[in-house]
Amino acid sequence: MLASLVEKSFVEFVAGTEGRYRMLETIRAFAAESLSGPQDLADAHAGHFLRLAEEAEPHLRGGGQLPWLARLAAEQANLDAALRHLVRHDTGGALRLMGPLSWFWRLRGVHGERVATARELLAAAGDAPPPGLEEEYVLCAVNALSGAGDEPELIARVDAVLDAYRGPLRLPYILVLWAVAAGPRPATDAHALTLAGGSPWARALLDVGLGFRAQFAGRPRESEECFARALAGYRATGDRWGLANCLDPLGLLAHARGESERALELLDEGLAHVRELAAPEETADLLRTRATVLLHRGDTATAVAHFEEALALARGAGLPDKVAAARRGLGDAARLSGNTAHARVHYEIALRECAANWFSVGETVRSLIGLGRTAAAEGHAEEAGDWFRQAAELAVEGPGDLELADAAEALASAAGSAERAAELLGAAAGLRGGRTEGDPDVARVERETRAKLSAEAYDQAFEQGRRRRSAAVSER
Repeated sequence: MLASLVEKSFVEFVAGTEGRYRMLETIRAFAAESLSGPQDLADAHAGHFLRLAEEAEPHLRGGGQLPWLARLAAEQANLDAALRHLVRHDTGGALRLMGPLSWFWRLRGVHGERVATARELLAAAGDAPPPGLEEEYVLCAVNALSGAGDEPELIARVDAVLDAYRGPLRLPYILVLWAVAAGPRPATDAHALTLAGGSPWARALLDVGLGFRAQFAGRPRESEECFARALAGYRATGDRWGLANCLDPLGLLAHARGESERALELLDEGLAHVRELAAPEETADLLRTRATVLLHRGDTATAVAHFEEALALARGAGLPDKVAAARRGLGDAARLSGNTAHARVHYEIALRECAANWFSVGETVRSLIGLGRTAAAEGHAEEAGDWFRQAAELAVEGPGDLELADAAEALASAAGSAERAAELLGAAAGLRGGRTEGDPDVARVERETRAKLSAEAYDQAFEQGRRRRSAAVSER
């Protein structure tokens, strides 16, 4: 039958696919116009693609995820059409479809394109989820918040839904999507375990969260243990997204210890996984991390190429904060190469790109520090100090202590005395839970400070700063 329709120019084979055909555009337009009145075929179409999305959902979190991602990608236009129809005619069905599609959108970096649809659906659903659709309601809110800025009333409403939900979650990626959309939540570990249930994927995800929490609190050894445990869990499930999201921070931790070769090995494995997934956001993240390692090793050209690729991926996926991070990386590369004019432009663009949300604080702090170091390199010490103080003031709003550590290291470079510089370097080490190896900016400040002090005086001031940590930064 298909061959006959092709011969009659009703349909055509889609090159590069495994047996897919499509109607010619003129036939499709005529058919769509003819169906504008009756709803039965539109209902049947939506029902078919709802069943496909529900069937695909659990496979998106395991080793067999690639063919299911490809299948959903091939049907993306149909899935979008089905969702639009359901939003207007069946709120419950629309929530059921948006729920499993949310993780697909996240993996492929297209979630921002569905904000308007999600907001329309959320308005139709009202202030409380329909019975039995609590998880789908939360995911609808996640998609509605993407790019929408701070909406405390909606965040509080969804927090209440999750706090009252006893789980376990059928759609466990809620744990990560809600945290990203609304910021770290004050939920207890016990409730998080209840939500995760017995899902190995969700349990590994909780270890990822614990790893970041320990990292932000300056406990690198504990952080590494959590990420290693999560990595083992994701190796058991085969999920490439999970593997990559463990390998990236593990690479950073290895680099912080001065093990750059090990860091590159971990990051290269992570990049292989996310490239298979065609996941633009995670690919951009890993490229930026790899670029940072290479930049600190002196391979500026490759680092710049990585930052530029990350910038293009982030821009294409509509991720302004990731655009800012790539821009800031390009600023670092230009500054360390002596091109302060280009560095300043990159840092200023990075600041403009940073959104007013919880996870933009760290990138804003680092861009302010970059402008300060650029000013210092141009001989403008007073301007540099002003940028560093702005960074330190903002750092207290970050999700943890790492931004304060960055600010302390920057302030050390502009300190009025060698003792004060050593104290600030000690504060940074205390906030991070250890010294930073390999960062050329920090290494230069430490080298210059040690040259001005005896070994005993340096160690004494450093230890004093390490003990006092954030208090030492605030006394600027």
